[in-house]
Amino acid sequence: MWNVTNDIHFPYFVLWGLLNAGLDFQARFIHIGFIGKPTFYDDLNSHASRYKRRVDFVGDLRDGHAWFKLSNLTLNDTGRYGAKLEVVELLEKFLNMVTATYLIVTVPPIFSPSLQKYHYIQEGASISIHCSAIGPPTPNVTWFHVVNDTMVAKSSGVGSALLTIPEIIRDHSGMYECQAINNPNERPSATKTNIVVKCEQKNLKYLGVLGGCANLRAGNWLGWVGLRKLIDWFFPLIG
Repeated sequence: MWNVTNDIHFPYFVLWGLLNAGLDFQARFIHIGFIGKPTFYDDLNSHASRYKRRVDFVGDLRDGHAWFKLSNLTLNDTGRYGAKLEVVELLEKFLNMVTATYLIVTVPPIFSPSLQKYHYIQEGASISIHCSAIGPPTPNVTWFHVVNDTMVAKSSGVGSALLTIPEIIRDHSGMYECQAINNPNERPSATKTNIVVKCEQKNLKYLGVLGGCANLRAGNWLGWVGLRKLIDWFFPLIG
């Protein structure tokens, strides 16, 4: 909906419709006076028939509000719309202006192709993950690293973004989220992947006491980071 009166309380008339590049009315939708019901133009029965029964007026002109509503939006509704405002005092026009706004109808971004749920990689290697999304319009795409519920931006682009981590270490493991947005009034679309770093297994040495008990605990990361295993070994020593 769109209010074009700016709370003007003088008697006025408003015309709303579709504009061309020269800001002239290409199709007229509704005309309404200060007192009276909206009048729908015959353009809605001819070259603007796709707008029929989708345009309406909401508000009270006597309170200075002229809201025009376009419902059931389609991609074909993207375009420039205008309102012509005529303010009348003592039967003479002292204000005649046209205001315009450009409507962009968007489709929520779709990721193509979809991301795989897990990426496994050896510590010290490099990894690159491509994330792309389609609109219309073409969305802005951003990679984030989710660290303790905090979103840390890593890379961005138009239509796609590339997440690159050279010489990866165990601290790089975890959740990564790719977001795509093409409408500031809507929440971004998002998809996630987990990077699991395979770390080098280390051998531990323990000096035991003859006749005692050796309690060995694996204090390093064994196998895949994210699947940490703490292992206790108990070896009774027989004298």
